[in-house]
Amino acid sequence: RNSSTTFKKNKRNKSENSANKQYTEVILSLVEHASEIYKEAESLFSDGKEGPLLGIDCCAVCGKRCNSNFDCSVCSRISYCSRRHKKKDQIIHAVVCPALALVTLDENNIPSKEQVQTVLDKLWERRPLEKDLLSTNSHQKENVIKTHSWVEFFSSRKSDEWDPYESVLGREVTSVLSYPLTLIYSAIEHKIVEEIDTSLVIHIVGANSVELEYLSIWKELEYYFLQVYKLNSIKSIQIVFIGPEVPKHLDNTETVYDSTHLSFYSNTYSAFLRDRKKNNFATPNLIATFHPGLTVPEYKWEDSLKEMISFSVPIITTCSTSDELEMEKIIFEEKGCDILSDTNFNPYASNQIMQSGTLANDVYRKNTCVMVAVLVDETFFR
Repeated sequence: RNSSTTFKKNKRNKSENSANKQYTEVILSLVEHASEIYKEAESLFSDGKEGPLLGIDCCAVCGKRCNSNFDCSVCSRISYCSRRHKKKDQIIHAVVCPALALVTLDENNIPSKEQVQTVLDKLWERRPLEKDLLSTNSHQKENVIKTHSWVEFFSSRKSDEWDPYESVLGREVTSVLSYPLTLIYSAIEHKIVEEIDTSLVIHIVGANSVELEYLSIWKELEYYFLQVYKLNSIKSIQIVFIGPEVPKHLDNTETVYDSTHLSFYSNTYSAFLRDRKKNNFATPNLIATFHPGLTVPEYKWEDSLKEMISFSVPIITTCSTSDELEMEKIIFEEKGCDILSDTNFNPYASNQIMQSGTLANDVYRKNTCVMVAVLVDETFFR
């Protein structure tokens, strides 16, 4: 958080500064240690079978019945069977305990949907408009265009009352905005949309209620592509959300924001393409999928993934960990794709820390890692 001093109020007491520093250190260490923590716990079940939920419904060390007397007293999110095993896990758990305490804090203070929408509306209202961009000097304009951190983004919207790091509401808002801003960042950083003529068509595959709870966030694409980056060849943006988990009340409906057109289909991508005439199909220029879980057999991605790759357009994929990114990278490469970019750093990863549902010591943030893949070996489809 190199720019945090410009974001904070001038006066902070010592306890606040200490908390800020501690939180920053936790965030920076999460990605580095998460995979090691996972492997340490996973080694307990070397037979490959699905074991109990370590630290959640059993002891985090041995998998035996836990005793609530030995739960962590700081975060209250991990259990052990004995004092001895609690001590044995101390080195591993100490890395994530402060982060898990923040998970508890956020869960105990969940903002209402109305509160989140109010912040989103104000952030939108305070965006620098075209006349503001024209009136600013080149340095100020550069700050608006190249906001490569949440601090810079909130600062550009003059919204320092919602700290994206220390505020519960601010962290929730970063979790919501992470989806459109990650897509924008990846598309601009890798010059994916610069040559598109007339209509930008984006298919978001595997969409679910998380990306669709606040539809207004997708107006950000129009703002950045058309107003900030001045991609004048693009006249309209069509975003098509497809997935079995698209809420039923949105299925086969449309929402329009100025030059941005949203449509929704509650079905698999393969089924959506089979009904392309019925669905007013437009060939995508870009495909995105957030946390698809391509390595999970139960999700049955094989057919849909093949259809996605066949369009020979860039596919933006996000993951929570570098290990997951590497596994999904292999899947794309095996299907004839070239990896244009893969990174463990996404400036618009959510600041909201999540706890794994299977390992108490495993923590992650949404959209931590980003990869861009595109088909180069078309013999895969012959």
